[in-house]
Amino acid sequence: MIGCSLRQSARRKSAAGLNSLGSQSTPPGAALDGTSPAMWLPRYGLGGVPVNASATVSLAVALCLLTALPTSATTRIPISFRTAVDMAGVVFAGTADSTWCEAETLEISTAVRFRDVVLAKGSQVDGAIVLRLSGGRYGGLTQLSPGEPKFTLGERYVVLSLADLGTWKNSHMPVVGGPQGFFPVKFDSVAGGPCVHDASGHPVVAIVNGDLLTARPSRKDPGTRLSEAEFLKAIRRLAAEK
Repeated sequence: MIGCSLRQSARRKSAAGLNSLGSQSTPPGAALDGTSPAMWLPRYGLGGVPVNASATVSLAVALCLLTALPTSATTRIPISFRTAVDMAGVVFAGTADSTWCEAETLEISTAVRFRDVVLAKGSQVDGAIVLRLSGGRYGGLTQLSPGEPKFTLGERYVVLSLADLGTWKNSHMPVVGGPQGFFPVKFDSVAGGPCVHDASGHPVVAIVNGDLLTARPSRKDPGTRLSEAEFLKAIRRLAAEK
């Protein structure tokens, strides 16, 4: 089952009207849960203008107060797979290749780069896509985002994303339905090779009338599995019906 998210943000906005901390990326290869080596806090404020040391300390205090709070409270409303495809601006299959953390608008986000991208919906890309997801570690500060998708380097996924691939406008939560909008592609013993799974690890067996069907212990397994190519083909068909 696919879910969309209604988020009530607990983030605090700066009373001084600060729009951006600037950003500094960690080297590609940091862990995908947002952890990375401690880094100095960037000395940049509104529009990237350098600020003095005392202002930097103030920003650090603001971020500490921010990251001591839960990033969001999320309620997921069940929707059909067809609706999830309609909501997505970009649907792609790709292999998680590298990651780094950034800070912007008093938020920490983790950028995940995907290589060997195959699109099912959206504009053409030059072989790679970068998603920006809420949470991570930056400048020695950690911001958590419970319930959001976690990707593993070297693993392949099909992702249903909003068109902007994650910005402050959607709290860096671009994956449609959170963890229910991404699908690991991994080995299955019945298929004898890689096939698409849902976020809970259940193999996708069919898409019927816009609904996603998976193999579960509680029901009889039909023995069918959808490969990445078959899954993307079904998504393209659903997208064309809109």
